[in-house]
Amino acid sequence: MILLLGIGYTCAFLLWPRAAREPVYQGRALHAWIEDIDQIAFRITSTNGITLQQTNAAAAAILATADEAIPWLRSELRCHDSSLRPRLRKLALWLPQKLGGAWVAGALTRSGSYSAWARHRRAAMAALIIGYQSRPLAPDLAQLLNSGDSCWLYTYALARMGEEGVPPLVWALTNRDEHIRRYAVQAIESTTAKLDAAVPALEAASRDTDWVVRGIAATTLEALKTSNPLYTKRQGWLRTGIYGNGSYEF
Repeated sequence: MILLLGIGYTCAFLLWPRAAREPVYQGRALHAWIEDIDQIAFRITSTNGITLQQTNAAAAAILATADEAIPWLRSELRCHDSSLRPRLRKLALWLPQKLGGAWVAGALTRSGSYSAWARHRRAAMAALIIGYQSRPLAPDLAQLLNSGDSCWLYTYALARMGEEGVPPLVWALTNRDEHIRRYAVQAIESTTAKLDAAVPALEAASRDTDWVVRGIAATTLEALKTSNPLYTKRQGWLRTGIYGNGSYEF
């Protein structure tokens, strides 16, 4: 039994994620500020791209800690749920309460707001709010899209990163998931970064099997080739929560 307990404590220690130090603002951890966001609004224009319109206490905290937050956000984007963890948790539940069985089981439980799914989205929301300054996170957002994780927070965060965000969006246009392709082409349509390198991919996307991808790709190509006010004066809104729930209007 003592040996079993030792194994449980060791596994809990080894599997507990060791991330970069999380920033603290006004006495609260950054993840708590992010979780305060119910919905936040961004305006989309052909001139300015995606701009934050709804500044609140949570957004202010994210912006105030932006420099310090990047390493922690990277570790959040890279976190993953262990397949071994649930099995070890079941083993820990057999330990007597007085030997710390409940603590070990709790340490091995990562669900809900602690799941990798939720942590990825909270980090992407912070990157979206931070904007251009968050461009070191572009490779990690690209990896999530490549893995098939479909969330528009990833693509719109990339759209605010300037030219460094364009290659991952271009690659996402070839993803097998039509929702990821839609989010990618919408983000490309919304960015103010130079899109010369994206033209071949947009031309291929204009023949996509999905009608939404086809339409936005064709419109974006047309906008790149003309100064027609119909395209240059377009504007829209992105309203989104921390888990990617919301609306896109253009």
